[in-house]
Amino acid sequence: VLLGCTLYGIIGPAIADYLGEETRLVSASVCGAAQLAQYLIVNGLTGGSGEERLLVSGDAAAFTGAASTFLGRPLARAAEQVPVMAF
Repeated sequence: VLLGCTLYGIIGPAIADYLGEETRLVSASVCGAAQLAQYLIVNGLTGGSGEERLLVSGDAAAFTGAASTFLGRPLARAAEQVPVMAF
């Protein structure tokens, strides 16, 4: 089963338990993170300094609270709401 939304990575274990051992889950979030890590390494963009910045299209305050809970630590700064692009 392909978990097409990055959000599904959070509930992937529950989905796997429900579907059973015969089912293999492929997570877009894990694949995306692996591709990003490879890009950063190949282009020498690791090991430097940076900042944490979270951009959301929904409620920034609610996301900030939820993100702190999921990460198990306070955020360096609050998430920022950005407009959704029309396609």
